[in-house]
Amino acid sequence: MTEGQLRGGMSEHGDSDNLQRFPAVSGIVAPLLVVAVVVVLGLLEPDYDHRTQMMRVLGGVGGVGGVGGVGGVRGAFFNAGIALTGLLLIIFAAGFDRGIDAGSKAGPILIMLADIGLISSGIFHCNPGCTNVLKSPTVSGRVHILAAFLSGFSLAVSPLVVFPRMSRSEQWKTFAWLTLGMGILANIPGLVFWATFLSTRIPQWEGVIQRLGLIVPLAWIEVTAIRLLRQSVLGTAETRGE
Repeated sequence: MTEGQLRGGMSEHGDSDNLQRFPAVSGIVAPLLVVAVVVVLGLLEPDYDHRTQMMRVLGGVGGVGGVGGVGGVRGAFFNAGIALTGLLLIIFAAGFDRGIDAGSKAGPILIMLADIGLISSGIFHCNPGCTNVLKSPTVSGRVHILAAFLSGFSLAVSPLVVFPRMSRSEQWKTFAWLTLGMGILANIPGLVFWATFLSTRIPQWEGVIQRLGLIVPLAWIEVTAIRLLRQSVLGTAETRGE
């Protein structure tokens, strides 16, 4: 290989590492953003209880169907924060796919589907007070539940689907077992939430169950994005001979 080809390959590798940084940073910011939005707006809203109330109650009036909980600027801010989170996670999923050795794209695609569901659930609100959509169905409420199910299911299952691809990658195989463990944990709250939401309901713990179902996969995305960023930084350093 000539010196020019070597430099060209190093430059191409460096550009690839730099392209991974933006998706990695997006994946780091997205979970922190959604947690901050929920926590801060929940604290600002009088009588809002994170233990018993659904996060979507903070979404307010103004979406398709005109139903929800918190209205005005706070409701609009919540919806904007959820939509931005979904967009950041789509960017992360695309970069994550490029950052692992070739394999099934099902995992990154599931993350993207989850984000589409997340954005859709911000447009279509749940029933007033997020009451059981089977007992008091509305068009917006039905679409919201379908979007929320798509988001929650896809996000929880994605680590399990990514695991085989990670386990075959030299750079990611040590991270694969953490992914598998978090994938298993991520699905437990979801199973409890949907089983109770569509049947008996447990209103005194619904908020906690919903949040656990979101926090675990978001935590996985957070640590995965940090790993992706570290991989990009190390790759650039090696390219420069540092």
